[in-house]
Order: sequence, then structure tokens, then C-alpha cells
Amino acid sequence: MNIIDGLNGLTAGTALIILAAFGFVARHVGDIPLAFTCMIIAGAVAGFFLVNWPKGKIFLGDGGAYFLGFTLAWIAVLLPERNHSVSPWTSLLICSYPIIEVGFSVLRRSMREGYSPTEPDFFHLHSLANKRWARKLFSNFSKPMQNGLTSPFLWIYAAIPCSLGVLTYQSKLLTAISFILSFICYLMFYRKLVLFRWLPRK
Repeated sequence: MNIIDGLNGLTAGTALIILAAFGFVARHVGDIPLAFTCMIIAGAVAGFFLVNWPKGKIFLGDGGAYFLGFTLAWIAVLLPERNHSVSPWTSLLICSYPIIEVGFSVLRRSMREGYSPTEPDFFHLHSLANKRWARKLFSNFSKPMQNGLTSPFLWIYAAIPCSLGVLTYQSKLLTAISFILSFICYLMFYRKLVLFRWLPRK
């Protein structure tokens, strides 16, 4: 969650989407305590979201991002562990946006000569979306507003695998395929922002 904490409202909005998906699945399989836990955490995140988006009047910080990431990981482990009807791939699918972002960032940095995978850069998906789209679409707005108005583009991407997770949580095959498709969508999205095309040229 710390990796995607680069825009106003991005981490909080993504967390709310993920918590809604986990809570819905937990409620559907009858795990009321876990569903209630998701609701409580979502309420706390929503309170922060109201002052973080769109102008960033307060920030999550490393401590907040790490705590939120730990909490989501804890729920992701508990959901399939406590409810055997839920595919373990469901948790990976619902959390696919931050998971793929981290994995791809490490791989991308490792491929750059003389560059450590732990060093920060400005080539995250959200950074490129802000540069390529928001600054052009919202050129009349201030930079803090452009920053915040980039987040909805990423919320849409985060909501797609979460929706698939809710729909396919009982099937290991479907959740695994959906996770792979989510990764492919990420790569296409990234390619579009970097090379201005969705697919490789023939």
C-alpha cells in the first residue's frame, strides 16, 4: 500500500474498494465478525479519505500506509483460512492492484543497470497516469487538484479485479484466471501510458 501512496486519495480509495470486496465476500459466506471488521476499518479509512481527497489536507504517511497494508494482508489471510469455500486466489485477486504494482516495480527497477529495486522512481502506474492524462485533461486545475483527480482512473482499475473476486470467489480456476487477466490489463495499461499504444506492434 505504501508503493501506491503517491496521489491524494489513491491509497485510501483503493483500500475502501478492497475492504468492500472482502466485506461482501465475508458476509456472503456467513463470516459476520470478519465482515464487521472490514466495515469498522472502512469507516476509519473513510474518515481519513474525506480530508485527504482531492486536495490532500492530511497525508497517510509511511506508518499509516504500512498499518493499512498489514491490516488488509491480515484480512486477506483470514478470509480463505476461516472459510474453506473461498478460493485462496480470491485474496490475491482482490488485492491485485497493489500486489502487481509492487512486483512489477521491483522487476522494472532490477532490469535497469546500476539501479536498486529498493530505490524510488517516478515510473509507477499512478505517476504516469498523472503525467499523461490528468495534466492534460485537467490543465486548468491546480497541481494538488490534478493530483487528486488522477486517483479515480486508478480506482476504476482497482475495482475491476475486486468485482471479479466477488463474482468468482468460490472457484480456484476462475479466480486464478482473473488474477492473470488483471496482470495483463496492468501491462496493457502501463504500455499505453509509456508507449501510447495498448498492444505491441506487429
